[in-house]
Amino acid sequence: MLKQCFLGSVLILNLLIVFSGCSSRSMYINSDTLELEQQDLSSLAKTSAEKFLSDYVPEGKKKHVLSIENAENETGDKIDIELFGRQFARTIRKSNKYLLSASMGASKGGMVKEVRKIRDDEEYNEDAKIEKGELLSPDLSLKIKIKKEDVEMHGHIGTAKYVILLSVEDVKHGIVLWDTEEVVTKSVDAGVYVEKKKSVSKPKEEEKEEEQGARDNLVMLELRAGIGERNLPTISDDYIAYSVGVKAGVVHRWSSRYALAVYGEYEASFQPYSTFESGKKSSKSTNKTVTTHSVGLGMRLELSYFYLSGGALYDTREFNSNFFSGGYANVNPYAGAGIIFGTKNLGFIIGGRYIFALGNGLYLNRGASADFGLYVGF
Repeated sequence: MLKQCFLGSVLILNLLIVFSGCSSRSMYINSDTLELEQQDLSSLAKTSAEKFLSDYVPEGKKKHVLSIENAENETGDKIDIELFGRQFARTIRKSNKYLLSASMGASKGGMVKEVRKIRDDEEYNEDAKIEKGELLSPDLSLKIKIKKEDVEMHGHIGTAKYVILLSVEDVKHGIVLWDTEEVVTKSVDAGVYVEKKKSVSKPKEEEKEEEQGARDNLVMLELRAGIGERNLPTISDDYIAYSVGVKAGVVHRWSSRYALAVYGEYEASFQPYSTFESGKKSSKSTNKTVTTHSVGLGMRLELSYFYLSGGALYDTREFNSNFFSGGYANVNPYAGAGIIFGTKNLGFIIGGRYIFALGNGLYLNRGASADFGLYVGF
């Protein structure tokens, strides 16, 4: 009796070995990307399923129920493994020998569970309810694992190798009926690969910079110099004056491209002029300079590499005058525009502005000037 059992076990084992398959195949794909795409997965699943049908032929006419277990994706890439499993099951179902289980594994359908819940609900028609024992348990289980090796560069060609491990197990006996190892090697021109990586990473970096920039509130310090029509016309006909100044304030940056700066400023203006002194023997020309000191407030709107500014300056010599009766006439508003380039912490400004005169213009006359500045944010 024991001898017969032993011979029977050996016979069953030999049959399982005959019906099972273990193989390894390689597939090479030239593409513009090194990632596994949907069409790659669909093609691979179809060919693998066809190989399974040719390698393994079940006994009898019974339709076997296949379930897809939770697949493993060890590549680090976003790969829809369920799509792969569904394509595999769809191909083998066409042989009319297999069914896909919707009650277990990764292919489990939520509606199956919901239908079973209404079994004790009196509101549903008794004839339409699902009775106990109607669900088919799986006979076979499909396991999927995808691995990826490091990207390699050989000359001008970049390659990535994917290893897809597939196995179909007999759920009742816990043995492997069929398995295969599919190796997919994708190759791409290295230049195309590098350019695509840059194009993908650049928006991410810009997006990160935009997000980071929205939280930036900086203290600003700016040094500037200018030349233009900042003159004292009652003294000289020379309309060119020179100025230096400093601005201090705060910058609210809601993105890497857009910011608003509000600042206080001090400016010193130097107006050279010449006087003639007549004497008994001769007359001579003397060069002199009129210096004015001004303080004011302003703001600057940064729009990518361009800016718009506006503000007002007030001559410090008029602080003792009655502002409301006439001192306001010495407030000189201005508007400016130009380009700004650099980082949020250090950069340069080149632009121009036009100063208006509300009063008689004895101190800060209307006119245009060019500005050059260096700003620091911290």
